Amino acid sequence: MELRVPTADCDRLDRFFAHLRAAADAVLLLDYDGTLAPFRVERGEARPYVGVAERLADVPRTRLVLVSGRPALDVRALLGVEPAPEIWGVHGLERAYPDGRLEREALSTAALEALDLAERWGRAHLAPGRVERKAGAVALHFRGLSARETARVTAEAEAALADLGRPLLRWTRFDAGMELRSTRVDKGTAVARVLADMPRAAAAYLGDDETDEDAFAAIGETGLSALVRPEPRPSRAQVWLRPPEALLAFLDRWRDARATVPR
Repeated sequence: MELRVPTADCDRLDRFFAHLRAAADAVLLLDYDGTLAPFRVERGEARPYVGVAERLADVPRTRLVLVSGRPALDVRALLGVEPAPEIWGVHGLERAYPDGRLEREALSTAALEALDLAERWGRAHLAPGRVERKAGAVALHFRGLSARETARVTAEAEAALADLGRPLLRWTRFDAGMELRSTRVDKGTAVARVLADMPRAAAAYLGDDETDEDAFAAIGETGLSALVRPEPRPSRAQVWLRPPEALLAFLDRWRDARATVPR
């Protein structure tokens, strides 16, 4: 799928919401960091934009699903929505259900040993708090570093760890960081699994960074994909939403469209 810089395409949005109003089923899939919440150097302070939690607590006639690189239970705690929605964490490696159940795909011993090595390298070369170990991934966070320091640390990490865990694991980039994670799953596989349960649903995915491109591809032309960030960038997404205003407006339009669907 060709990358292009998406725009605030009002016509496409209008067509999608007309379809949403008429659809018997709907699913709204959302990334968390950078999409629903602004980035913070302290990851535990990344709370949703004002007004987001209230809107997500009231999304009628919709399957609400969050898809994040964070662990699923971390997203649940930060989101602050009760009852909690369905959450796919660690790029689809985890699935937290609204009833509290948590499923997690197991990794091989070789993959886990490679993650251990990546974690040890990160803790030896980066300041405390910049290495995040998850159940199936290791993330190195560079937010708050200068561009020069980020380039230096990225080059060192790539030189030392580029082939680590292959072919079971791969390094991917995200805004202000890099992550070693499983090659078996990504946000696109999570989205595909959700859509397989609801093949005729009106569907949309909202995300912001390179890890969301797989999800945009999974939505394809059958649903709506929206890039949510202050400035657009080349992407597979169909439209661009500037947060928080356009994001909140989108959620309001979704609520209004689904509120009129007959039960």
